[in-house]
Amino acid sequence: MEVLVALAAAVSAKIKDNTNMVIDNRSLASSIPGGYNASYELLLLVFMQAMLSGTRLSTMSLGYGNNTAPRQELDRMAQDVAEGKGDARVVAKLQRRQAAHYNCIEGMGIFCASVVAGNTAGLEAWYMNMIVCLYVLLRVIYVVLYTTTTNSKWSILRSGTWIMCNACWIVTVFRAGHLFNENRRR
Repeated sequence: MEVLVALAAAVSAKIKDNTNMVIDNRSLASSIPGGYNASYELLLLVFMQAMLSGTRLSTMSLGYGNNTAPRQELDRMAQDVAEGKGDARVVAKLQRRQAAHYNCIEGMGIFCASVVAGNTAGLEAWYMNMIVCLYVLLRVIYVVLYTTTTNSKWSILRSGTWIMCNACWIVTVFRAGHLFNENRRR
């Protein structure tokens, strides 16, 4: 509640000082307890990371740019390898990358929901900013490990990273639920 009061006061002061009603979020950040919460804006990084982990640009650069059926390009590449054209290692790596991409897409919804829950409950700005950045960093590491790991001995690192990615949203949901219930008791 104090955060909302501070935000409302800062916005009111800014509007009174500025006749054209332009609000500069950076100046508001200093008056908001806990700093500026960029977690919603940072979700764009989550989306970009998930999109860039896909294979579309890579398959196009290798000459497989069928835009009418782009999801079938990896199958076409594998068929070409079976016919003696292309490199099987490249196709296998792209297939692993595509699987990592699908996993990123699958996890994006629940993570975004946890960010909404955390913000709705009033979790601290530093935590919300940190958890989104940590999630993106872990997802980048996950994609690299998924794409490059071919040894089952080392695949445990990939699985561990996947667990840490999920821990980001699980911890956030639990913290949000705890804070929400704590605030209801007051």
